[in-house]
Amino acid sequence: MKNIILPDSFIPGEIYTNDQIFKWFGVANSGGIRPSIGEKGKLEFIVLMTTKEGANYKFVNPYSDKIEDGILVYTGAGSAGDQTLSGVNKRITEQLDNPVPIVFFVKEARGAIRFVGYLLLLRHFEDYQLDSYRSVRKVQVFEFKILENVQPVKKNSFKELFSEYYFDFKNKADKNDLQIFEPVSEGLNMELLVEKEILRNKLLSINPYDFEEVMAALVKHTGFNNVEVTKKSGDGGIDIKANLEHHFSPEIEFIFQVKRWRHSVGRPDIANLRGSIGYNNFGVMISTSHFTKSAITEANADEKKPINLVGIDLLHTIIKTTDFKLAI
Repeated sequence: MKNIILPDSFIPGEIYTNDQIFKWFGVANSGGIRPSIGEKGKLEFIVLMTTKEGANYKFVNPYSDKIEDGILVYTGAGSAGDQTLSGVNKRITEQLDNPVPIVFFVKEARGAIRFVGYLLLLRHFEDYQLDSYRSVRKVQVFEFKILENVQPVKKNSFKELFSEYYFDFKNKADKNDLQIFEPVSEGLNMELLVEKEILRNKLLSINPYDFEEVMAALVKHTGFNNVEVTKKSGDGGIDIKANLEHHFSPEIEFIFQVKRWRHSVGRPDIANLRGSIGYNNFGVMISTSHFTKSAITEANADEKKPINLVGIDLLHTIIKTTDFKLAI
């Protein structure tokens, strides 16, 4: 039997082994979602793992997990067939109402797992993804805020310490922006769902600057003129500018912001875009993901200049119906 040296605590940024993690926390030794269950079935905490994108070793992450701008987009458990909100997937949602610590690790190489910090659940929803056989299936998607700058995790204090982070977050959070929303993919047939997911994966595979160029080409393809990708700095959050002419109105300038994201676009992003547009401008937010309920409400708020929202479903429709060819 191999000798496992257990650490006194888990320090953010440090590397550990799987044996150290499951022995120290007393959870299962495999799986991405590892709950610790106490007396009478009470959830004590969860150890959650994902695999670093591009990790070069035998284990390949079969899920569309992604870390972006301090947000983890995490696909629930179940590598084959439709996922349901049950078992360990449902356990995650208990953090919406209770300060259940979720301790976050990233597998970087064989035998090398980095401790990142804690996770705060922002929202959960059902979506569709391609499995390893390129078949469409329903999945449970969780979006978390990552807390990296935290104190080391110690056995006798980390639950209480997490509670402080949890309630501080809950008190400051825009509660309307934490609402669960429903993507509109439900009405699409399987062929279209496959097309949409292939499109999203292609767009997510290119770098952000090339993505802006691709979206600018799409804007031009759909009838706009004087299409310009803004400079990389000092653009006030504006990525693309374009004009649209009409016989019955003066030329109107459209301001586009594009998000090559897997995580949802929230209300602050819409409000920030509105603050960047002028009197005779119209704003458009293009994203490879979805929008929160409060983002949609903000975009259509009374007595405010409306912002048009183009998420992955509508983006797929525009590309398909205009026969736009992706140059990627």
